Amino acid sequence: MLSVLRAPTDHPNTATALWVLDELAFTWREAQKEAVNAYCHWRRVRDRVSYAIYRAAQDRADAAQDALSERWQAEQAQTS
Repeated sequence: MLSVLRAPTDHPNTATALWVLDELAFTWREAQKEAVNAYCHWRRVRDRVSYAIYRAAQDRADAAQDALSERWQAEQAQTS
């Protein structure tokens, strides 16, 4: 996955760009793990509270993925 997130080497702040992308990717992966765990718990328990917890966790994972995508696209636009 990291190869997909590599910033072009001619970017003036390549180290910073890579660090930000790595942090966003880490945040997304952790949020997605939390969402998967919450989903598995909801599937076992099947109550409203567990479902709300799962949906909130999935919303956080979706937001983290959106932030990663937006940053990647911004980095690509700067180098074009």
